[in-house]
This record gives sequence, structure tokens and C-alpha cells, in this order.
Amino acid sequence: MQNDDVIVEHYRRVGAAADAPIILHDYPEKTGIRLRPALVARLYDEVPQVQVLKLEDPPTAPKVSAIRALGCSIGIVGGLGGTFFFEELERGSDGMMTGLSFPELLVAILDAYHGGNRERARQLFYDACPLLRYEFQPGVGLALRKEVYRRRGAIATAFVRFPGTQIDDAMRSELDQVLDYVDLESLLSKETP
Repeated sequence: MQNDDVIVEHYRRVGAAADAPIILHDYPEKTGIRLRPALVARLYDEVPQVQVLKLEDPPTAPKVSAIRALGCSIGIVGGLGGTFFFEELERGSDGMMTGLSFPELLVAILDAYHGGNRERARQLFYDACPLLRYEFQPGVGLALRKEVYRRRGAIATAFVRFPGTQIDDAMRSELDQVLDYVDLESLLSKETP
């Protein structure tokens, strides 16, 4: 059974030893730790180095609301491939921290939202959802991302080291279809009221 007092003491010691900002990674599927909203607020209040929460505990948007309802002003960034980015912004998150192969898309969504053009942010997000969904596939997302980076000229090879998974020809074809459908160049240049 999880002991929140032990978790707070752990972060207190880490903060004192490192004297650097701490980003809480809220991903219980991988860490086995449940950072409930009250615990997040407590860590933020009691450990000065705790400054940001990377939220990957679905459903993420309601958790953003719950943390904000406690009056907690910790920085919150979403993860999970950006698949709930717009909803998280609507609930009070500050941004996104994910590995999407088109970071300029995430920047455009955030800029539109914080620039007061909520409709453009929503449209960009909804139009990009097929790519967000396809690239975030568990087990093969990194390989897909690397393939896109290879195509964009950022890396020479899309090979993923063991125990990672490689994509096959069928997935390359599916990725082509998603990229053609989303048409990011057109999407990013399109004006939305």
C-alpha cells in the first residue's frame, strides 16, 4: 500500500540533495505510484523544488481540474502523445511535454490558445488527432517517431535498439496515409477564425 508521507519525504530529500527544480512524472502505469491531486498539491506546497507535473494518468483533463480546484498553481504539462492536449489546456494545464515528431504542431496549438484564438487551437488539435493517435501507439510509437524524423532529415536511420520494436512495410504505408490525410503543411498554414 502506498504511503504518501514516505513519498513526500523522498521528494524532500531529493530536493535538498539536488537543489534543482523537480518535475513529478505522474505515470502510475509505469511507476506504480499514484499521485492523487491532494498529494500533488502537498508536494508542491511542502517541497520548494517541486515545480512541474508531467501528467500521464488518464483521464488527464479531469485531474488537471481537480488539481486546480485545490488552488494548486504547480506547472502542469500533458504527455500521452498529446492525445488530450486541447482538453488539458481547457482545464488549466500550461503546455505539453511529449515526443511527437512534429513539435511545431504542438507549438502552434499552444501559441493559438495562449494568444486568445481558442478556435484555431481546437481546429489544429482536432485536425491533427489522426497523427497523434497513430504515432502514440504503445510498443511502436518510438519507431514511428524515428521514421518521421528520418524522413524529415533529422536522423540518418529509424532503427530502434533492442528491446524496441521496428516498423514493418505495412506500418510505413499506414504512416504515409496518416501523413497525407493530416497534411501538416497545409494545416499549419491554414487560417482559422
